[in-house]
Amino acid sequence: MFFPPELFRIGRELPADFEAIAAETAMLGDGRFAAWPDRDAYSDGWLVMPLVLDESPEGFEPDIAGNRDLCPRTVAILARYPEIITAGVSRLLPGAHIYPHVDVVKPSVYRYHLTLRASGTAGLRDDVETLTCSPGTGMVLDHRQLHESANLGDRPRDVFLVDFVASPAELAAVEAWRGGRIDARPTRAR
Repeated sequence: MFFPPELFRIGRELPADFEAIAAETAMLGDGRFAAWPDRDAYSDGWLVMPLVLDESPEGFEPDIAGNRDLCPRTVAILARYPEIITAGVSRLLPGAHIYPHVDVVKPSVYRYHLTLRASGTAGLRDDVETLTCSPGTGMVLDHRQLHESANLGDRPRDVFLVDFVASPAELAAVEAWRGGRIDARPTRAR
């Protein structure tokens, strides 16, 4: 389920930092990215570069300190958001498909995607709609619901992915939205 990003502080504020995050990510070499360890979850070509990771899957030991050293501006941006529990770059190579799945997280944890790079043929789908990933576009989803992602383009798709704990006011806004008073659409960086 996708939510209007403006319901969340991260969705309202983080797009302003799109250019800084995208520029720093563009400077990274492929060697900083690691294959996501759950190989049954995707076809091939899903790479991640974590900067904040509250819990690491068994056997997955990324060099978070090294990643953070290479991304000082992004790390400084993340420091403004104490509600963040996981953050980093998710890269889907051309043809990659993350199969339909649900994530096991607390009910107050949501995921924000800020697309840094995509060819326009990459998207994220829940059980109702598919949203196209285009640079500067942000979206919030409840990743406890069935969702999947794919890159059908000819270039890698990079998304700045952030899991965060919603505040009580944000949770109330979500409930109001579920009452049908707000339309959900991705927002573009200003």
